[in-house]
This record gives sequence, C-alpha cells and structure tokens, in this order.
Amino acid sequence: MEPADADAYFGKALRASPSGTRLARSQPLTTHSAFPELRHRAELHRLTVRSSRVRSMR
Repeated sequence: MEPADADAYFGKALRASPSGTRLARSQPLTTHSAFPELRHRAELHRLTVRSSRVRSMR
C-alpha cells in the first residue's frame, strides 16, 4: 500500500463514515509509521550523539 492509496481510501471510501470509524481505521497506519522510530530511538540517539562528537573533534 502506497501513501496515495491510503489517501484515496480515507478520502473517498470513508468520507461518509462517522469520525470514530475514520479514526479507528487510521490508527493502525499511524502506529505502523511511528513504530520504527519508537523501536530504534535509543540506537538512533546513540549513533547521532557519537557522530556529533566525532565531528566536533575534527
């Protein structure tokens, strides 16, 4: 599924649905897109801090 497919689905297919239904259908996509950042946050922080320290030593 591409972002354009999701836009079409939420924009056309669910337009007449109650807001609670739209929210319930969109929540899994939100969670899925946030997962990599949440899962690897500590590792990303460690890598970026380490790379900024190397740059400042040059």
